[in-house]
Amino acid sequence: MKNNVFKVFILLGLSLILIKNFDLFRKGYVVLTRDYDRRFIESYEKNQFSGFCYKESHGYVHYIKEKYKDKISPEIINLGSKSKKLPYWIFYNLHGKINKNKLILLNYDQSKISLIKNFIVIDNYNNQCLYLERKNGNS
Repeated sequence: MKNNVFKVFILLGLSLILIKNFDLFRKGYVVLTRDYDRRFIESYEKNQFSGFCYKESHGYVHYIKEKYKDKISPEIINLGSKSKKLPYWIFYNLHGKINKNKLILLNYDQSKISLIKNFIVIDNYNNQCLYLERKNGNS
């Protein structure tokens, strides 16, 4: 009997430690009260490698995905000096297909205008993040 009570206290203690360390109550509350898009934006604004239209620009890529409902990922080019892995994963691109007729250009500056001469600007955020479509859909 003492052995069973001891095991229950140990399991209860470990459970409480895990709940506190993983902050399960607060995280559960956030998941239940905030929609996916808001949680996504908030989490990547806090990330040191991300932002809306700076660093890795996860926020802008997510914005384009939601606004234009693209199923296949457009080509993504990050011109930032410290670019890391490109955020193709935001499009849930399981088969690696990339739409070469569309382009998301991140951390763009006017000195690289030759990159966009064959494209039409669909979306422009502060002349730094651009969503482009190839003119006439030609490669």
